[in-house]
Amino acid sequence: MVSFVVDGFTPADVAEFRSNHYGVGVRNGKFCAHQLLNRLDCADGAVRASLGVGSGSEDVDRLLVGLAVLISSR
Repeated sequence: MVSFVVDGFTPADVAEFRSNHYGVGVRNGKFCAHQLLNRLDCADGAVRASLGVGSGSEDVDRLLVGLAVLISSR
């Protein structure tokens, strides 16, 4: 599991882009860690991606490619 933010995009925008364009479901929000995320200056929360038993390297690649496309769209 990894949590992250993408400068210039809200966590909700990142999650929606990932789902709509790459079929990768990620969570966004504060994940019951409001105080920590506020302390880390993540007032809008973060994005969380998790791997499961059925996840493979192609899933990670799809996540990373989609993030690269989102970032380059700015």
